[in-house]
Amino acid sequence: MPLAADHLWARTVEPLIKTEADLDALDYILYDPCQLNLDSFREQTAYYKREAQRLAVPLMGSITAAPNAVFCFLGAKEIMLTIRDDPELVREALQRAQAWTRANLELLLEFGVDLVYYSGCYETVDFWSPTDVREFFLPLVAELVEISHQAGAKFHYFTQTGSMPFLNDYAQMGVDVLSALDNYGTNGTDPVAAKRLIGDQVCLMGGIDPREPFEQGSPEDVRRAVLEMLRVMAPGGGYILSTTGSLWAPAQLENIRAFIKWGLQYGKYPLDLPQA
Repeated sequence: MPLAADHLWARTVEPLIKTEADLDALDYILYDPCQLNLDSFREQTAYYKREAQRLAVPLMGSITAAPNAVFCFLGAKEIMLTIRDDPELVREALQRAQAWTRANLELLLEFGVDLVYYSGCYETVDFWSPTDVREFFLPLVAELVEISHQAGAKFHYFTQTGSMPFLNDYAQMGVDVLSALDNYGTNGTDPVAAKRLIGDQVCLMGGIDPREPFEQGSPEDVRRAVLEMLRVMAPGGGYILSTTGSLWAPAQLENIRAFIKWGLQYGKYPLDLPQA
């Protein structure tokens, strides 16, 4: 089980970091990945690279965001209080975690990934003010985007809700792919607005609700959802058809197959979409 993972937050009995004196422990927990025996990793990466070339698809590597790691070590509730009471502690913890994230990124880039995947789900107004996000988190992302671009790789930033205030920030930082355009709830990310605001600068991915029509709908409902999204998002290029999140067990298999079928049929350029 990974040490820095969001499903651990609710299981934390006591945060690992409470004061500045605890920060040195991070150097032992978030150690340089190059200290490990990387033979197996090199082997697997070489295999994935060959397969990606054979299939003519990009190879994507994933890194853990520094804020996600710090959430784990300071505690989810605690970090929201500490960022007000002791912002320097949070800033220092983020910088130490960022050094670890950067080392992992550089290792991926050394092996020639085409695309870097980064989850920024906890860097939105669902948790913070826009000012906090721009002060504490987005500069970390901007650094990783720049490193990726210098190595010739694209940067895929994944977020779901609470990201509408930052669409222009993502574009200005040079994010290449933004997903998943989850329009659920009061803080949803409106795909149509995202297309209008940054669709000419950033490749947008997602927008299809993974709950409806997959769980309760029919294959025809899936077809309509696919066509509706493509009509809005696909013109002009720069759109990847996808759900906004994972499909879970209630999703009907026939609806998943219908999504793949209609996506392959309609989701190609030049667009040739039926009227109904």
